[in-house]
This record gives sequence, C-alpha cells and structure tokens, in this order.
Amino acid sequence: MSSLRLKSCVAGLLLATTATFAQADTLRVVPTAPLQILDPLSTTAYITRDHGFMVYDTLFGTDLEGKVHPEMVEKYAVDEAATTWTFTLREGLAFHDGSPVTSADAIASLQRWQSKDTLGGKMKARTTAMTAVDDRTFQIKLSAPFGPMLTALGKPSAIVPFIMPKAVIDEAGSGPITKIIGSGPFKFVANEFKPGERAVYVKNEAYKPRSEPASGTSGGKVVKLDKVEWIFLKDAQTAVNALRNKEIDYIDQPSYEQVADLQKDPNIDIVNRPLSLSFVMRFNTLTPPFNDLRVRRAAMLAVNQDAVLKVQIGVPGAYQSCASVYPCGTIYSSTPDNYTGKPNFAEARKLLAEAKYDGTPIVILDAPEVRVQSKTAPMMSALLQQAGFKTQLLPLDWASWLQKRTNTAPAKDGGWNLFIAAWSPYDLTVPISSAPLTANGRAGWPGWFEDAQVEALLGQFINAPDLPEQKAIATKIQTRILEQGAIAPLGQADQFSVMRKGSLEGLLPRIASTVFWNVSVTGK
Repeated sequence: MSSLRLKSCVAGLLLATTATFAQADTLRVVPTAPLQILDPLSTTAYITRDHGFMVYDTLFGTDLEGKVHPEMVEKYAVDEAATTWTFTLREGLAFHDGSPVTSADAIASLQRWQSKDTLGGKMKARTTAMTAVDDRTFQIKLSAPFGPMLTALGKPSAIVPFIMPKAVIDEAGSGPITKIIGSGPFKFVANEFKPGERAVYVKNEAYKPRSEPASGTSGGKVVKLDKVEWIFLKDAQTAVNALRNKEIDYIDQPSYEQVADLQKDPNIDIVNRPLSLSFVMRFNTLTPPFNDLRVRRAAMLAVNQDAVLKVQIGVPGAYQSCASVYPCGTIYSSTPDNYTGKPNFAEARKLLAEAKYDGTPIVILDAPEVRVQSKTAPMMSALLQQAGFKTQLLPLDWASWLQKRTNTAPAKDGGWNLFIAAWSPYDLTVPISSAPLTANGRAGWPGWFEDAQVEALLGQFINAPDLPEQKAIATKIQTRILEQGAIAPLGQADQFSVMRKGSLEGLLPRIASTVFWNVSVTGK
C-alpha cells in the first residue's frame, strides 16, 4: 500500500469517530491485532478472546493470584463423591437483547465449549450429564471426580467458557456463531464493525457488577465508559503519532523498536508486563516432511532462541531463553535434558540426510501485521536454511493466517508445514490446559500431533493426588513432547502497553486479557 493511501485510510478511520473524540467517556484503543473473527470459541487468537471479554460474561473469574471466584454464579456445591456439582446463577442476569440468562443457556454454552477447548475436552470425557434444576440452577454430573472443575469454568484465556444465549448456539449449529449477543459489561455494535479495521462497544446499562473488588477477570466489572472503540493501525509509527496527537488513547502493544524511544518520553506512561509472552514453534505432523520425527528433530536443532528473541524483541532485559514447554519460573517448569533451544546445524543436516529430505521448501506461515511475533517466522526461516532446509515464507493477514493453519492438506495442496505462535504464559503453565501439549491428533491444536503416551499422562495428571505427583507427571509430559518433536519452545518476552501520562485511570493489571471495565478517561 502506498504511503498516501495508508495515510488516507488512517485518516478515514480516525475521522469516523471524531464526533465522540472530545467526550471523556469514550476510549479509543489500538489493539494487539486486527479483529476479524468474532466467535471466541472458534479460535485461540487472543484478539478474539479479548473481544469476548468485552461482550460476554463467565460463570467464574480468576484473580491476579490465580484464585477462582464466582462471577455469574451466586452459589455452588459439590457432593461428597465430588461427582455432582450444583450451580445457581445470580438473580437478574440478562443478555443484551433483554432475555434472561437461564440454566439452559449455561448448559448449552458449556457443552459447546467442551467440544472446542483443551481443558473442556478433558472435562467432557468425565461428564455424564448436564441438567437444569430450574431456570437459575443446573447440575453437572461426572463419572469420576474432576479436580480442576472451577479452574476450567473460570479460565481467563483461550478458549474461555463464555456464556451465550442457547438460541444463538442452536442457530449456529456446528459452525461459528453469527449473532454477537452476550450478557457482559459492553455491547458489540454490529453495524459499526469493519473487519480488521474497527470495532465499537457501548456500555451495557443493564449490567449488574458484583460487589467485590475487580481483579483479573473476577470481581465487580464496573463500566465507567460509554463507548470503547478499537482501531487497528497497521503502521506502528502512525499509531504512536495518533497517541501523541490525542487521536487515540491507548496502544496495547507498540512495536518493540519503539519501546526505547517511548520510555524516554516524559508525556508517555508505559506499562511493562514481564515475561508475559511465550513463543512456540509448531509442526504439521500429518504431512511430509514433518510427519517424520527425524525431520522434526532436525528443525528443533536449528532453533537459536537467543537469536530469535534478539531479532523479535531487541529490548535489553525484556526477554529470556527458556527450553521448557512450561514458562520458566512457573510451577511445573524444569530444564529438559533433550532440548536446549541452541543450534546444532551439523547434527540437523545429518538427520535430514538420514530422513532423505528431498529439498522441498518448508512452507512457514508468517503474520507480519501482528507486532508481537512479526519477525519470528523470517528469523526461523533463516535458521532452518542454515540447517539444510529450503524454506518458503507465506505472509498472510491475521484472519487468513488463522484460517490457513486449520488446513490439514499438504503444503503443495494449500496447506502448511510450520508456524510460530505467541502465547500468554497462563495458557501454557498447566499441562491439561495447554493447547500445544495436546496429543489427540485431528481433535487437537493445529499441527495435529498424536501420541497415546502423552494423552495417558495427561489423564494421570488430572488424577494426581498432590503437587509432587503432578510435577513428576508434568516432567514426563515435557520429556515425551520434546522427544517426539510436537513443539519447539522459542523463549519468553515482556509485553508493553502505552498511553499518554495520566490519561487513563483504573486500568487493571492483566492476568491474560487487557480489560476495560473500571477504566475511565481523564481527557489528558
């Protein structure tokens, strides 16, 4: 796109909302990525998750310490056998169309979520029935105790068990939902949505926040804004200029090249979230050449975490290598003995020769418009070439990238071979909720790794009686995942958000998603 055309598009997006610009009750945000997929259960993309938290509510929420608290639920109980859970919804909950939130909606939402989410799938395997006792009370009956029940219902990141109207779910059938109707703190304005460019949310006047203080995704979601506008600006410098010119109020993630300059600006507040991002390289194990373990191992031997992080992040002190499949410093992390995150190109070439790799280019999915990972794919492409691979970068807009990675076909028929994903550490900390650790083939995360041993270990983890046993099993899972080349960890990094100094009040520290309840705009 030419510079003139880009400036015209940006001006159009900003002018589209000048009528509300002067109002102190409107917040304008440049999000981390363009919003194009609206169904938060159809993708693990974080921008869609963040959209979900604007519109929908959850039965439970998770605070900053990782503790789970009731949100839409008024009370709950579990029997002595821990196989029958009873939940009662808060009185007066209503969807944005005015219809009441009922047990039938909660049950339909949970059943749909169980079919989409990694942890939900584990819960589904033990669920024998979900039944409504009355309009506000429902039960979940299990074949065996499921220890992480509340953790699952209150998970704050992809895929979140958002509560939706049963009618909307029924209308969608097996496809994505098309009507965005929640019961959360903001309403989605469908007629102002421009995919990949602009999304608008207005205050849900009927929302009834809890009385407890807000923390993470739990507590009282008090809405102090009349409107929140998401405006995605592809050009990072244009976004910063718009912030300084008071055309937008908040950038959820500037480019890393801008951080040093922004840190020196006395008129800018910058929020640093230490090691809040983990990078993972994923292989398509269904098709050549990565259906051969030797080729996957060769690619893992091409990894140079320090080089990838230096190129992608570059901010001194804002990244660290981490070879564990669990974020370093978290409860289950340990140093593996079968993966270092450091290159051994000579050994990689030996494995490729042994596997008779024929030089067919590896198709690498690339998402240049997503700032937190825009340089990871090109850097890994260069490293893979040093290891003896031929590579082909496939740059795509974010929606096309997300769609392409669901394609199970061989690369020559429109599929792919490898991609790199940026994850919140929260999503990777516990093995049973980590999508990259799924080993159930086509039912799992794109890449479709299948391994009965890993799946058995995940089942053992759920049944583990105490933390030492859980840690021992988690280590076995890590060893097997790396041994079989399901993923290759690429390290961790900080994330940054910026705003004009003193321009926002009440922005909550995030556990995963940036949330905009409790936030007010001062006009500075």
